[in-house]
Amino acid sequence: MKSFLTFANMSETIRTITNRAVKLLGNEYDEAEIKAIVRVIFEHLTGWDYTHFVINYDSSLDTSISEKATAIINRLQEGEPIQYIIGYEIFMGMKFSLNPSTLIPRPETEELVREIIDSDIKKGSIIDIGSGSGCIAISLAKNIPHATVHGCDISTKAIAQAKKNAELNGVKVDFRQIDILHWEEYHFEKYDAIVSNPPYITEQEKSEMDRRVLAHEPHTALFVPDNKPLLFYERIADFGCRYLNHRGKLWFEINRAYGNECCKMLAERGYSEVKLKQDSYGNDRIVSAIWMRKQSDI
Repeated sequence: MKSFLTFANMSETIRTITNRAVKLLGNEYDEAEIKAIVRVIFEHLTGWDYTHFVINYDSSLDTSISEKATAIINRLQEGEPIQYIIGYEIFMGMKFSLNPSTLIPRPETEELVREIIDSDIKKGSIIDIGSGSGCIAISLAKNIPHATVHGCDISTKAIAQAKKNAELNGVKVDFRQIDILHWEEYHFEKYDAIVSNPPYITEQEKSEMDRRVLAHEPHTALFVPDNKPLLFYERIADFGCRYLNHRGKLWFEINRAYGNECCKMLAERGYSEVKLKQDSYGNDRIVSAIWMRKQSDI
């Protein structure tokens, strides 16, 4: 493969780098995505906002900048996601540092977070199960300042990253390393809300996935066995039956193929007002429910 780096020199401009990136990355991204990625690269390398990016579009670049941009595009050509290359992603208007032990936050997850922020949960105790980078828990802590937010994940590295992101974004979240599949082995308090975006992609769906995701993102945060597609949802629902307060809320981000099954599972466990909502792409994506305790348990 011809190295893109050989083209870097003082006559390079953002335009020439963009044009070459379109040619080199055309098999991985569409043209609009490539141009957006180039903007991200230059914002990362120079700190330029969109206005400065446009103003400097045809200006000669310093050699060090063009070479760094070139190196990033070489890595993109090998299939590495831009978020891992630059080390962060913007989610809910905040910067989240990433590493290969944490999933890259998705726009669909922003829709889940906005759903919770727009709800009547304005205080109380919230737990985010399977926190990863901490994007859900930290966003909730930032936008629902009177709530006490907790987060848990099975990965030690993910918990360390989430704690760093909480500090980076100036919020307090209590993150703990927990294997939620064995939640009975741990001590918890009562919660007013549970939210989770757990692993939900079945093994048989791997063949349909982007190679960049398969090669670089943590499989333990992505996949469940084909014969147990609701594995995490069932365990978290059981956890909610034990630890949700009366009229406590439950929110899930789900595999679009299992929306009805997830709703049925919650109803069978006694959850009320079970709702299924589509994301902006028209896919089943968010399930919410309320836990009503028996009068004798209140």
